[in-house]
Amino acid sequence: MGALLFIHAEKMFSIFGCTLKTCFIMSSQTTKNKLSGSKVTNLDSGRMYLVDNADNPTLYAEFKNDELVIPRGYFVFLKDGVDSEARIGDGFSVWSEAISFGGGGSGDAVTWDTLEGKPATFAPTIGTTADTAKAGNY
Repeated sequence: MGALLFIHAEKMFSIFGCTLKTCFIMSSQTTKNKLSGSKVTNLDSGRMYLVDNADNPTLYAEFKNDELVIPRGYFVFLKDGVDSEARIGDGFSVWSEAISFGGGGSGDAVTWDTLEGKPATFAPTIGTTADTAKAGNY
């Protein structure tokens, strides 16, 4: 059954004039070309890109709708308002299948009073040993 599916996939790709492997490479190259266009922020001169929905809704939608393969070694960040997602490309995976990283979401604000395990005071002991602090006028 698996071999039969593979043969059908090979025939399908041959309709497009490429093999299974070269179609993925072509898809990856298409993504590279689109990322190097305008309205995309390059974060490190080559392999890290920020696609903001406000600036480039077409490319943003292409990633979200799994229409583009993320090139191998590329980091793509999608931003929509305050929400963002990040993926690492392997050259074969579309957005929903690529490796996700980051996140964590938002939490409550951290205040001094909410920190646990902090010392009551930070008064240093003035001195010149390894366990004491040097005075500012030393």
